[in-house]
Amino acid sequence: MGDLPVRPPWPPPALDRPVPATPERTRHVWVRAPLGRAGAKQGLVVTWRQVARGPAPATWQALVVVVDDRYESISIDWHHAAELEPVRTPPPG
Repeated sequence: MGDLPVRPPWPPPALDRPVPATPERTRHVWVRAPLGRAGAKQGLVVTWRQVARGPAPATWQALVVVVDDRYESISIDWHHAAELEPVRTPPPG
């Protein structure tokens, strides 16, 4: 099985292009811990959105399902693109 095109591309697309409503495949990422905390958590990007910041350019955020192994829990929250690092591994098989 060949590598499928990634949507949305990483890093997020230029701000003048719309984000596809349905990605062609899921996106696995590492969610960096907030400042002052160590470690990163596993996440799965569900969708992307642009967020206006007044006169500053809009920023990208991803809705991410985050796995917290420490507490055996998951959370779903919006994270800035800068907080995310894609997991770069080849597909199995």
